[in-house]
Amino acid sequence: MKKNLLGVFAGLLLLFFVTRNIDFERVISILKHINFYFVLLGISIIFLLLILKTWRWQLILGGSRIPKTTLFRILTISYLVNFILPARMGELARIYLVGRREKVGISKTAGSILVEKMIDTFVLILTALGLGFSSPKFLIFGLTIPPKAIDKFKSFFSSFKILREKRKLAMTIFITIFIWSFEALWNYSLFLALGFSLSYWTALFLAVFVNLGLFFPSPPGYFGVFEFLIVTALTFVGVEKTQAFSYAILQHLIEAVLLVTLGVWSASKIAFNPFGKKWQKS
Repeated sequence: MKKNLLGVFAGLLLLFFVTRNIDFERVISILKHINFYFVLLGISIIFLLLILKTWRWQLILGGSRIPKTTLFRILTISYLVNFILPARMGELARIYLVGRREKVGISKTAGSILVEKMIDTFVLILTALGLGFSSPKFLIFGLTIPPKAIDKFKSFFSSFKILREKRKLAMTIFITIFIWSFEALWNYSLFLALGFSLSYWTALFLAVFVNLGLFFPSPPGYFGVFEFLIVTALTFVGVEKTQAFSYAILQHLIEAVLLVTLGVWSASKIAFNPFGKKWQKS
């Protein structure tokens, strides 16, 4: 609870800080002159990103029997939950929907998401991760862990097998590189939409800076924190603050509308009701 309140407070504080000295009339003027062809290009890139992330998740789950369409819907539901609830609750929605509803197992699903985040971090910061997840020890200070807990632990670490399978690991990293390359291309398409003379490499820098910054506590939808990170990154490379804020508003608005809409559609397709006990596919 304290972490959630901290995230909300941080978002409000950063939003207040980043909107100081912003010329809002100029923001409106900038947004009125958007090139919508590049916006449509960016939206198509977001769909491609979601498909790549779905493909990667299925690979990490070990070629799961779950259809890609179902994993795609669950992934978009997680984005919907992240926009309305704090503390990245969308990841818990993924764990519950795949682990419980699709009977993959809560522990295995949680492990797959952790692996996904680890590989994302590896690609983002270009740092080698230790692959020491072989045989975990089940005897600690002479106290034996109960067999049921051991089974859960084994299930959790079963998704880590990909870190020891060179071909699957290489494919997962390859897909992740594509994901972040297209994430940068999404940023670049909005640079073009707003007429910014910025390079693709600036777009890549923005993607890395923002996504690493979002690891910290944030309010629902990352409001305030997202704007602060974008404005900080863009002003660092020489973009004027009001222009940088206009870009932040445009990107956040498009992502919010698109991902929430997809999430609601996906939830209706699999009859997602967090308060109900029964599940029914449409």
